[in-house]
Amino acid sequence: MNLMLNQTFVSNLKKHKLHIGTKMRGLHKGSRQSNQFGSSLDFSDYQEYQLGDDVRQIDWNVYARTHKHYVKRFLDERELTIAVYLDGSPSMYTEESKWVRARQLAAAFCFLILSNEDRVIFQHIEGSRSQKLSKRGSNEAKAIMYDIQNLKYKEFANEKYNFFYNLNKNVVNHSQAAIIISDGLQPLEEINESLKRISVQKGFFYFVQLLSSEERSPSLLGDFRLIDSEYSNEVNVSIDQKSISRYKFRLQQHNEELKKLTERWGGTFIEVSDQESMNQLFFQTFKERGLLSMR
Repeated sequence: MNLMLNQTFVSNLKKHKLHIGTKMRGLHKGSRQSNQFGSSLDFSDYQEYQLGDDVRQIDWNVYARTHKHYVKRFLDERELTIAVYLDGSPSMYTEESKWVRARQLAAAFCFLILSNEDRVIFQHIEGSRSQKLSKRGSNEAKAIMYDIQNLKYKEFANEKYNFFYNLNKNVVNHSQAAIIISDGLQPLEEINESLKRISVQKGFFYFVQLLSSEERSPSLLGDFRLIDSEYSNEVNVSIDQKSISRYKFRLQQHNEELKKLTERWGGTFIEVSDQESMNQLFFQTFKERGLLSMR
């Protein structure tokens, strides 16, 4: 699988924006409408002129009809702060195609956020360690996309590799939205605590669950010694068609509960595969689920 995103995909991506759903307040000028009033070109309503108002906003046509001075109010444009969390636990590295796709997803989201003049705070969480990038403005978009796609796998001794346990300690304060990229194959109670914490920030979030084709439908048959990639526990198993069917059923149950947890805390759950192309993911799946819209 080619690691770097191709130029055609990137060019098409620039024509889109993340759909957050509601008008949000930020601290700096950006390209999104907030629920404050200011000087964008999007008209909101009128208010009677008061001392200190901008006289250039007086509508003289209204004055001619009412003999009262009214000023136009416009929706201001503010940037959003959007956090992107990438799962860096060992289960994300078990197959190269999965880790490549995870980095591509994170890189594309960060590029999209910056291209729309919003602020991004990206965190690659590896055990208790977090690589953090905070960027603002479209001039940083290509650089962060390159940096994320070139993230390297690092293994640390005596580390607790549970993404959601460590995410709970690294949630970005004061962000208006978040994107979580993970396989979501951790205990539901720990996932619940992290989603609850993100929800407390009063922001909207998307949970993008990335699974490999082998995780979705295992092809192994026979006797194996399996090693837990995150806790290094070993177990001897015999895998047949019945055990694969049981595994698929349990995975389906897990994902259904994961979807309920996400929706319970105000987010949107989207399950994707490492075998889906980036064009299919962004311009079909994500658009259909309301994550992307045209600029």
